[in-house]
Amino acid sequence: MRTVNLNIDITRVMSETKSVVEEDILIKNDSKSQKYLYVQTVYRDANRTPIKYNDISITGSYYDLLMSQTPDFAPNKPLNEYREVDLWYIIDLIRAEQSSIN
Repeated sequence: MRTVNLNIDITRVMSETKSVVEEDILIKNDSKSQKYLYVQTVYRDANRTPIKYNDISITGSYYDLLMSQTPDFAPNKPLNEYREVDLWYIIDLIRAEQSSIN
């Protein structure tokens, strides 16, 4: 060991709790031929400042449910179409499943 007299820069990773008041959909990339929908959302604070970006892939049975005709959560919904409210429903289902796994 030796004695030193230095000033160094270090990077610290800190976790901080922020209040989020809204979530917006920023990007939707849909490939109906591959039955795939990529969605990027952003959480925003009361000043509409972006807090965190989220990437969601909707595939498999979730994609099928989103594109299905008149599911329980969206009566009268046409086949192979969705509204924003339908998309949020599916995103919430995916997040709930991920939370139960973790």
